Amino acid sequence: MFLYKFVFERIKDVFYSCKVEKVANELDDLLEGVVTDHIIALESNVAVNQDFVSILLENWKQKRENGFSIDKDCIKAVTFDMLAGGTDTTSTTLEWTMAMLMKNPDIMCKLQKEVRNISRGKSRITEDDLDKMQYLKAVIKESLRINIPVPLIARETREDVKEGLPGHPVWHAVNELALANMVNMFDFALPDAETTDDLDMAGAVGLSVGKKSPLLVVANPQF
Repeated sequence: MFLYKFVFERIKDVFYSCKVEKVANELDDLLEGVVTDHIIALESNVAVNQDFVSILLENWKQKRENGFSIDKDCIKAVTFDMLAGGTDTTSTTLEWTMAMLMKNPDIMCKLQKEVRNISRGKSRITEDDLDKMQYLKAVIKESLRINIPVPLIARETREDVKEGLPGHPVWHAVNELALANMVNMFDFALPDAETTDDLDMAGAVGLSVGKKSPLLVVANPQF
């Protein structure tokens, strides 16, 4: 019995390691493409919007000219840390927000109207558009009030305080950009024969509290 368990565990570890390696290679290929595209734009002096990778590469170029250089792997690693650091709470927040919007189609309609009026036919929402989307911000805040993804954070404070968390504006912008682009590019509907009353709004148990049952919707492209 011990030998069987030992062999089974080793086989399971091998298959698990293969899956992890496959995902790691796919992520590396993705980041390699992003960094390479930015390097081409930087070296050809093409005007592009400044983003996190652009700033890292400008620093990389200056250091290289001064005789010191960080390599491409370092840039990919830092970029991955920035992107992956809050993916769990971000995806959880978006799922809860979408669930609440599907539960309240009138609010979804009002949100889409605001976003599409501001986007004026653009297929992609940018950060410059977000300041005009006050209803979008209110929807996300209300979703966070009702279904906070990290349950150990207090729902309210004893006195007025000022937000001072590093990266907090970035986290807000990621949620807002993702939701704005989704409702701008797609019309959403529940699967056949499912109604808003059928939506399970129960939460799971964990360090981050997502939905107990995954949200399933039908997305119809508008572009």
